[in-house]
Amino acid sequence: MLRVFEKRGASGQVKEISLDKISHAGTVWIDAHSPTKQELEEISKKVDIPVSELAEYDDPDERPRVYEKDMYSEIVFAYPLQSHGVRVAPVFVFFFGRQGILTLHRKEVSSTDRIIKYINDHPALMNSSSDFLHYYLDTLTSEYFHIFDSLSESVDRLEANMIRSSQKKAMSTEQIFSIKRILIMFHKSLVANRDVISGIEKGYIKKMTKKETERFRDIYNDTVQLIDVVDMHRDILTGVLETYMTTLSNNMNEVMKKLTAYASLILVPTLISGIYGMNFRYMPELDWRIGYPFALGLMVISVILLYIYFKRKDWM
Repeated sequence: MLRVFEKRGASGQVKEISLDKISHAGTVWIDAHSPTKQELEEISKKVDIPVSELAEYDDPDERPRVYEKDMYSEIVFAYPLQSHGVRVAPVFVFFFGRQGILTLHRKEVSSTDRIIKYINDHPALMNSSSDFLHYYLDTLTSEYFHIFDSLSESVDRLEANMIRSSQKKAMSTEQIFSIKRILIMFHKSLVANRDVISGIEKGYIKKMTKKETERFRDIYNDTVQLIDVVDMHRDILTGVLETYMTTLSNNMNEVMKKLTAYASLILVPTLISGIYGMNFRYMPELDWRIGYPFALGLMVISVILLYIYFKRKDWM
C-alpha cells in the first residue's frame, strides 16, 4: 500500500496525492506498507535510490541504525506490534532534508492513521521535514508505553497472586516466561533505538541543524525511561519466579515431613508384628497368656507416642 502526502507553501494544507504528482515544491511524506515490486521501482525512480537498497525493508531482523549518505540519511527504527502477539518490527525512514521523508515498513504501523489525522489538523508540522521526522519517531516510541500499560497490569497480577496460587495449587509459569521473552525483545530494540536517537542528537544527519537535532532529546529520554521500565519488570518477574519456586520447595518439604511422620506410624507396629511373627521356639512371649494383647497394646502405645511427638514438632 502506497500513500503520498504533500504540503506546498507555509500556509498550505496537507493533501494526499499520487506518486507521479509530486512537485518537489513542498514537503513530501511517502509511506509504503509492503509495497509491490512495481511500486518499489516507481519509488526508486522518484527518490533516486536503488531498488536493492529499498528492498532491505523486507528483512524483519534488520537492526535499528542511522546511516548518512550523500543524497539522504537512512534511519532504521524498531516499533512494536500487537497483532497476533506482541512483536517488534523495523521501519525504514529515508530523510531527504527539506524535501521530505520516505517510510518503508513490512508490517502495518498502527499509528499511521493517527499521524495522518494529526498532520491534517496541524499542517504546520509539515513545514519542516525534521519536525515531521521528530513527530513520527516520537509517535512510534509512544506505542511502547501503550503496550507497557497492559504488561504492567499482567506483572502486577502475577505478583499479587503468586503466594496465593503457590499455597493452593501449582501456578503456571508459562505466562511469566512469555512476558520475560517480550521484555527481552523490547530491551534489545529499545537499546538500539536509543543509539539511533543518540546518533541523531550527535549530528550524524548532516542535513539537520544543531537546533533541529536538539529536539530529539525528549525521544531519547522517553526511550531511556522505557528501558528502565523493562529492567524493573524483568527484576520483578525474576523475583516472583524465585519466590514462587522457593515456596514450592518449602511446600514440598512440608509434604515430605508429613509423609515421613505417617510412614513412621506404620513402621513401628510393622516392626513389632514382624518380630513376633518369626515363630522361633524360644520366644517367652509366645507362651504368655497375655502375649497377644501385650503385642497389640505395644503397637497402639508406640503409635500414640509417635503421634504426640510428631504433633508437637508440627509434622502432622
